[in-house]
Amino acid sequence: RRMKRRALTLLVAFAALPLLCVAQKLEVTARYGQSYRGTFKGVPVLVLKGSHEARGEAHGYLCAKEIVALHDGYVVAMADRRRHGTYEKAIRPRMKTFKWETRYERELRGLLVGIKKALPRRKDRILSLVGREIDLVDAQVGNTFGDWSRMGCSSFVTWGSLTVNGDTVAGRNFDYPSTGPLLAGQCIMVHIPSEKKLKPIMGVAFMGFIGVVTAMNGDGVFVAMHDAPGLPTRRSAGFVPRCLALRDALETANGATAIDDVRKALRECLVAVGNNILVVSSKHSRTGSVAGVLEWDGNARENGVTKRGVETGDKEFIVCSNHYRKRGRVKPPDVRECTRYSGIKRMLTTLRDKKRRLETTVDARRALAPGAVEMTVHSVVVWPGHRKWAVALSARPRQSALKERWTQFAWKDVVPE
Repeated sequence: RRMKRRALTLLVAFAALPLLCVAQKLEVTARYGQSYRGTFKGVPVLVLKGSHEARGEAHGYLCAKEIVALHDGYVVAMADRRRHGTYEKAIRPRMKTFKWETRYERELRGLLVGIKKALPRRKDRILSLVGREIDLVDAQVGNTFGDWSRMGCSSFVTWGSLTVNGDTVAGRNFDYPSTGPLLAGQCIMVHIPSEKKLKPIMGVAFMGFIGVVTAMNGDGVFVAMHDAPGLPTRRSAGFVPRCLALRDALETANGATAIDDVRKALRECLVAVGNNILVVSSKHSRTGSVAGVLEWDGNARENGVTKRGVETGDKEFIVCSNHYRKRGRVKPPDVRECTRYSGIKRMLTTLRDKKRRLETTVDARRALAPGAVEMTVHSVVVWPGHRKWAVALSARPRQSALKERWTQFAWKDVVPE
């Protein structure tokens, strides 16, 4: 009996380790050119290498069925859920208000080439809800979904005395109305560009989606997107899809200057909606900043971006959800305006006051719990300085990802170096 108790104690102890180093390789299930698709501990993984055209074509070929199903059963279905015809008559025409970089248009065209190669029969490429084949405008709609259909989300970042060895640790809940096709298309997606000036990116994304909502670059810079009300803009066109603007920023951000690098990149992009962008550096910057929240919209104030750092009383942590704390406000809103924000803040404050540390993935999950809702599609914990992740993906609609199994991995586990 004593031996059993001891064995159980050891099992629990190992389960609570921040990152369990188990020798396990990515299981590759399909290849296309330099790119490949597989699973790591059961989690879908898509690694795309090469030029924009090559990555787009490989993406379309390796994920053709899921992309068509996701557009048909989620993108079109969500647009038409209240009134049939909204997608064709209102959403598709809105794509003319966006400005598309040539490289991203090439990538999306490559996506369609890959889909056609994987699904040569036209009937397999039909979007049943609108009765026609998936095309470039549909691909654009899927990559601007967050610009015309809003999300929730919550996150935190902490460091110093609140963590082991003072390492920076960030947690994030991504909230969105979900259906089976959306969840089936969720994966760990890696972009390894052939252009040397662009940094590789790893994130949680959706098949057919080439932008960024929750991601880290090769320098360990981590970003997470959240909705915010946004200040008014007088412009009606020329907008940059916000997920692609964030990808632009992440592809060039450096570890020690991440916050300023991302802020500069976002200021150059006119966005249609309000955002809170959590940016976490992989190392301390010259100014001592570890992380910050960029409150970003299409208004001209401060060139569109206001930086928020640690708030009064919040030593060594920052919390982010769906309201501005600085931009466009004479006085910051009371924390009670967002119960998810205040819940995470309370958890971290209690941890600090009791002089405890956020040591394990379990601790991070508890800190995220007050921000999770039934439509939390994915939750992640990251150690940017080590380029390590813990990820939980929702397996069925209306069930929070926090209730699912966590998978822990390092960058090198998915992309051998």
